[in-house]
Amino acid sequence: MRMMKIGFLTSLVALSIANGAWAHRYIPNRSIHADFDNAIPIGDIEISQVIYHTVTEKTPSVWLSFEAEAAAVAKIQLGVPYIDELEAYRPAFALLGADMPVLDGLPFEIPAGYGGVLYTTDDVATPDIFDEEFTGTKSWIFEMQHIELPADGLYYIVGFVPSGEAGKFWLAPGTAERFGFLDIVTLPYVIYNVRTFHQDFPFGGILAWGMVIVLSLLGFGAALL
Repeated sequence: MRMMKIGFLTSLVALSIANGAWAHRYIPNRSIHADFDNAIPIGDIEISQVIYHTVTEKTPSVWLSFEAEAAAVAKIQLGVPYIDELEAYRPAFALLGADMPVLDGLPFEIPAGYGGVLYTTDDVATPDIFDEEFTGTKSWIFEMQHIELPADGLYYIVGFVPSGEAGKFWLAPGTAERFGFLDIVTLPYVIYNVRTFHQDFPFGGILAWGMVIVLSLLGFGAALL
């Protein structure tokens, strides 16, 4: 039975990286991360991660933070769930650091002495469509940005919508695929949240059906013991 459990976990890991279908580590969003004092520390900026955010009057932005060394490259991408009413929705992000250019006109307060780089999507007429087979969801995606960091220190990534319009977007820093045991055992929870965010039926995608098959095999094997 122990070998079957190990096989189950191994199967989930294999599914998670198959064909690069889903490479993001899920960042939980408790809707309280609307300023730099409440930024979510994400660790290594190279690790592929994603946070899903619903923009409301109370949650106009979402803040992430990370420590990095000079010359590191922050790779950041924005996406919008493939929902009809969000087809024209255009999010933005600001990357903030203590040794970056002055950045004025932002709709939120930034730490004293910080500047940054602003990336907006207002001029993108037709974003690419990404069909994420792993979770069975679709998104409009915008070009990944590569930003070289000028100095050692603490940085912030702020996702927001310049228009202030209510809606949804996701923010994905990093590209390196690294998963731990906790990432694997929480996959059902992650799939449920991701699909609900995209307004899809909570169950679906390659991983969900793969889990059903593997669990069925585990149950069959247990019945034989």
